[in-house]
Amino acid sequence: MLRKQFDELVGLFVGFMAAHQLRADVRIGVLRLLLVAIEQCWDDLERATQYWTCRSKITNVPRTIEGFSDDWLRQYCRFVGPEIRELMRILRVPSTIRVRGNGLVFRGEEGMLLLLRRLGGLENLHHLSHTFDRSSSALSELHNAMLDHIYPYAKRALRLEVWAKELPRLA
Repeated sequence: MLRKQFDELVGLFVGFMAAHQLRADVRIGVLRLLLVAIEQCWDDLERATQYWTCRSKITNVPRTIEGFSDDWLRQYCRFVGPEIRELMRILRVPSTIRVRGNGLVFRGEEGMLLLLRRLGGLENLHHLSHTFDRSSSALSELHNAMLDHIYPYAKRALRLEVWAKELPRLA
């Protein structure tokens, strides 16, 4: 559609130049400048479209710990499979997580992976949608549900009296 508008604009401009009887060399020079500007705009539009368009098809297939290598898990989640499962047990992450409001259902394992990934990295949800094969809005809902789930555990873990016996050793 945009290309058609560009072509119409060039046609109008050519008609304007013909009506005003500009010298042939001036018309050719102006047309060349116009075509270079149009091509530059077209290239910029294509680059912008590629950047803002989702590069992978979202299939909503749940990701599991086994779907990632131990190296990837260590690098991006800071833990490997058995450690993540132990964290899930300690934090009592349920096997399925139902998001309030929109009815989305996720695996608890997927929620834990997302939470660890978000805590360990700086990517936004658009970039993580390629890793987790979910839309950024679904990942946002899952992340919020996981934060709501672990808040009581984190609140207790941050109290100093819980760590009083260990503080001298950790100092």
